[in-house]
Amino acid sequence: MFGGKKSAYQDPDFRPNEVSLAQVQQGELDRPDTVRAADITQGGLGDCPLLSALACLATRAGAVEKLFLTPEYNEDGRYQVRLWEKQNRRYREITIDDQIPVWRQGGQPCFARPTGNEAWVLLLEKAVAKFVGSYHFLNGSNASWALEALTGHYTVVFLLDRK
Repeated sequence: MFGGKKSAYQDPDFRPNEVSLAQVQQGELDRPDTVRAADITQGGLGDCPLLSALACLATRAGAVEKLFLTPEYNEDGRYQVRLWEKQNRRYREITIDDQIPVWRQGGQPCFARPTGNEAWVLLLEKAVAKFVGSYHFLNGSNASWALEALTGHYTVVFLLDRK
């Protein structure tokens, strides 16, 4: 197992599959004042619209931090994030563990890749994957939907005709 000791909390609703797992270790979770758009690198999943929405939020002071109901490193490995559920017009609390899917060879995260030790990127991607039911459902997602889910604010898409 990559990352040292096993966390006490394992999410019963979003269990890991056969892909090897890594954990966030104490000291690896960057402090909230270091959240930057440059922390995000796309991995092996086509969830660039979600990652773009996260990068947009990272440019606004405190926007990413507002998503975390568990803002600090948690030794139990349990984190809570709030996401906007449009159909019910309310925020939903998503509880996740810190076990992140990694590639068997090399131990790199399978999906989003932080540029350093920025756990917020991996934890938010996992929370949104749980929110929609699977990492697979993030593939080819919509940036407008992602911004709305992350902020609770309605979004508008303008389709422009070429003339």
